[in-house]
Amino acid sequence: MSAFFMDHTRPKDNKTGARRKVAVLQLCVDNRCLIFQFLGRERDQVPESLKNFLGDNDLIFVGAGIEADAYKLMVDYGLKVARVEELGSLAAFKRTNTFVDYRKSPLYRTGLKNLVMDVLKQDLPKSRYEQSSDWGRSLLSNKQIEYACLDVVVSFKLDVELMSLNPKHTY
Repeated sequence: MSAFFMDHTRPKDNKTGARRKVAVLQLCVDNRCLIFQFLGRERDQVPESLKNFLGDNDLIFVGAGIEADAYKLMVDYGLKVARVEELGSLAAFKRTNTFVDYRKSPLYRTGLKNLVMDVLKQDLPKSRYEQSSDWGRSLLSNKQIEYACLDVVVSFKLDVELMSLNPKHTY
């Protein structure tokens, strides 16, 4: 089983420039999404079931920039994500012939929008307004919820597509 998440960190504090805590956790398996908003929660207020789910070694959480997201969840809420896989790294591995090509591939560290275009041959309609809006407000807007779901559903589809490819690497 695989599961997918991404986070939306609130914009930086305008006065201090410091990074604010992760505001939203997005999870998706197949076409089912869960959007978890941390709004006002402290480390000791995160549900035990969420801690156990993220820490499950049988699951692999994938996304673009997922390693950084997992690190932020650990720092902000003490949530340990057991296993992560970068979609860009996976795409580069599956679509190159050698380790050197893999490390030099533009896919290696690219973002979700570029991965969708390259791998799925589709445009990912991402609103800059929604992406940079305040995800830490009391209620997410319908547009924010749609944006969050789109991100993780597309991440799921990318992973399914990439996992179906045989690596081209020769040893």
